[in-house]
Amino acid sequence: MPNRQHDVPEEPVPDEPEPELGADIRGPHDVVAFLRACEVPTEDRSQIVLGLACSEADPDKHGLCGAAVRSGEDAARVIDAEQLVSIAAELVVCSLVIATVEPGTPRLPTRHEVEQFVTLRRTCADEGVVLLDWIVVTGHHWCSLRDQVIREAA
Repeated sequence: MPNRQHDVPEEPVPDEPEPELGADIRGPHDVVAFLRACEVPTEDRSQIVLGLACSEADPDKHGLCGAAVRSGEDAARVIDAEQLVSIAAELVVCSLVIATVEPGTPRLPTRHEVEQFVTLRRTCADEGVVLLDWIVVTGHHWCSLRDQVIREAA
């Protein structure tokens, strides 16, 4: 005989609230999703430095605390570790992600770009700032320089 108490429909569970935009950044795909949700234009070059803070409860979860943005001709300038450390201090964070939006045809990062990322990462680390990643977005395509370094090391 069937157990009737299990035949009763359950009360609907209220929808969980959507996490706040930028509240749960765990990897490059989350950064790209954040940029797309913010409708960052992809027709012009821009460079966005995201300041992130990690959660004590979950060290892999980072929340967006602020950003610095350069666009147009200003975005073509090379960013250096001193600028990144200054941005981290201004945003009161210890972790950063650089996102560069480039118009044009998607491409793999050059050897020089990968080396530049590694150098920036090391120099920032010496100053107490963690450069988590540098993501290049071209249209609907993106590439993580951190992932590129990992692939090359494997």
